[in-house]
Amino acid sequence: MAQRKISKRFLTLSFTLLVLVCTLGFYSYRQIERERVRHLTMLTLKGNTLISSLVAGTRVGMMGMFWSKAQLQALLEELVRDPDVQVLIIWNRQGVPLAEASNVSGFTFSAQPDIHQALTQGATTTRMLVALGGEEIFTVTAPFLPVALDQTSGRSLQHLHQMLGIMRKMMPETGEWFVPENLAVTVGLRTTTMKVALREEIWKTVIATMICLLGSGVALYFALRVEHTQAIRHTLQEMRTYTQHVIDSMPNGLISVDAQGKIQTVNPLASQLLGLPISSLQGRFFSEIFPKGGISLADTLHMGKAIIEQEVDWHTPAGHHIPFSLSATPLRADNGIIQGAVVMLHDLRDLRAMQEQVQRAERFAALGRLAAGVAHEIRNPLGAIKGLAQYFQRKWKDLPEDRTYAEVIVREVDRLNRVVTDLLEFARVRPPQYESLDVQVLVQHAVTLVMPDAQAKGVRIQIQESAAPFYADRDQITQVLLNLLLNAIDAVTTGDNITITITITDREGEKVEIRIQDTGCGITPSDLSQIFDPFFTTKKKGAGLGLAIAHQVVVSHQGTIEVESTPGQGTTVILRLPLRPVLTRSTEEIAE
Repeated sequence: MAQRKISKRFLTLSFTLLVLVCTLGFYSYRQIERERVRHLTMLTLKGNTLISSLVAGTRVGMMGMFWSKAQLQALLEELVRDPDVQVLIIWNRQGVPLAEASNVSGFTFSAQPDIHQALTQGATTTRMLVALGGEEIFTVTAPFLPVALDQTSGRSLQHLHQMLGIMRKMMPETGEWFVPENLAVTVGLRTTTMKVALREEIWKTVIATMICLLGSGVALYFALRVEHTQAIRHTLQEMRTYTQHVIDSMPNGLISVDAQGKIQTVNPLASQLLGLPISSLQGRFFSEIFPKGGISLADTLHMGKAIIEQEVDWHTPAGHHIPFSLSATPLRADNGIIQGAVVMLHDLRDLRAMQEQVQRAERFAALGRLAAGVAHEIRNPLGAIKGLAQYFQRKWKDLPEDRTYAEVIVREVDRLNRVVTDLLEFARVRPPQYESLDVQVLVQHAVTLVMPDAQAKGVRIQIQESAAPFYADRDQITQVLLNLLLNAIDAVTTGDNITITITITDREGEKVEIRIQDTGCGITPSDLSQIFDPFFTTKKKGAGLGLAIAHQVVVSHQGTIEVESTPGQGTTVILRLPLRPVLTRSTEEIAE
């Protein structure tokens, strides 16, 4: 696109330059032509002036009775002494020279039509002729009338002939005489001055045109250079922006360092993983960020040795633990010299979570098999112990202390039986029986069941309602919600709040998200990683199977359960379930 822009601008500027050249050419031609016409006009004016002088001189000579051809010839020769006058010719009515004087050898006047027009029409004509030597001569041909021959002047042709006869008799030695009738005169002027002036004007015009063209060419060149530079800059900016967008959109963190190990580039994900702003990372040495832990780029920068998937357990300044893998490769120039290194950070939290889920599933499977076998072995003697305790309870009804011991035995047997029942429930999670449910109604039902416990403790439960139909097992999801709500009630104190938020999210497909947030004591990081393990509990009462069973139920619904907690601030349990789970052969059909 930038190349097309340059081409379009180049064509526009070239067209402008072409128009300028044509304009300057036309102006130069007009200027030279105007100068030529001016010089021709001046030559014509000078020729007419010279003819007028010749007419005046002839008239004066005729007044003094000097009308001979010799006197006329002398007058012509006197006039051609002017450097600009080359030729003077007086023509009779037959077009034959009557008298002539010339500074040009071998000149022949060949413009007979001009003589004819002067003799018959009284017209003045001009012409540019070339002499034998190649010199151009500008001629002016006009009627020659030294004496007016009309009735008002008192002179007539007959009178002139009479006068001429008398003069011939009185001065026979004077030579041939002429009568000034039907004569024409041709004046030939030198054009050297005009040519020199035209040549100078042409040179001035050419120089001015060349200066203009040179200036225009320089301007065009610099305009194209500026346009080209701007286009390159624009292209580089687009490439830089595109590259930055690619770097910012990478699923991994990226850090680039120079040859000295100073950080030059950091993408947002790397900043997020390290828990440090980009501005605080750029310009610092990599060794300052990773001062210990076996992470060093010395071998990469000096020897070109790559670092492949080195795992790092990073603790952010905010106290969060983020595991990631670090890889580093040398950044080489075209000549092979190491210019720096590129460091990639791959977030391992999802991988660790998947590994933990797999490990947990394996532990659950092993524990389930163990629990199923142990539960049967425990239940049989429990029945005998309970029966015997009930027997002594009836037998010792008159002995209060002994009967109390028997009652304790019965209660503990019942408690142990419940643990065994929970253990069997954990070991044999049945496939969900899917049906269409309203999540708002389901949550409201679970809140109603735990409301007496909440009111007894002075805890408020708020629901941010959002109706959304989804498919799930009513009993199993109710059991999960009851377990989570009871845990939240146990964690808070009087006056605290529990907030339930229901939203629809497109994260990993359409899912319903249920958030149960309390403002209780929170969970320590060490306990947070074990809350879904069977038999783990921080309560004085309980077997530690509630969250383990809830996790099993959610997983069987193709959902996820996450816990976020800050000690002293509270805990948030995030439950995500698909709106329409993907059915497999091991799942039941969705109820219509």
